[in-house]
Amino acid sequence: GGVTNCTGNADDDGHPIPTLARQELVGSSMTEVPLVEGVELIDYRFGIDTNGDGVADVFNATPIAADWNNVVTVKVSILVRSPGLNPAYNDGGKQYDLNGDGITRIYRCTASPAPPCNYKRKVYSQIFQVRNVAQRKGA
Repeated sequence: GGVTNCTGNADDDGHPIPTLARQELVGSSMTEVPLVEGVELIDYRFGIDTNGDGVADVFNATPIAADWNNVVTVKVSILVRSPGLNPAYNDGGKQYDLNGDGITRIYRCTASPAPPCNYKRKVYSQIFQVRNVAQRKGA
């Protein structure tokens, strides 16, 4: 559509590209700024130290209030897809496990509703240490 924000199915020749964006304060209003094309899903899991050694023992997407003082890591998983359709490729039989446990946050494309299965996809995952908490606990 020639504009910064994706405005509907007419954008990108009818195949809008999912894009990670941030909101930026410009003057007195918020403006959307695109960062990375192709990001379909992001999953956050917070590593909670349950025994006081500074190392995450369990990961949870929604820690309760009492757990926040014991969050020592954050696991970030991102599902990224190719920007263009590839009619010769079909990942309809694949599953993408963003949590890595084989149970939760499994993504699978479907022909309808979108997104279609003619994109190559990959999961990237990284664990980040919350240093001020983990170091205080001795990790």
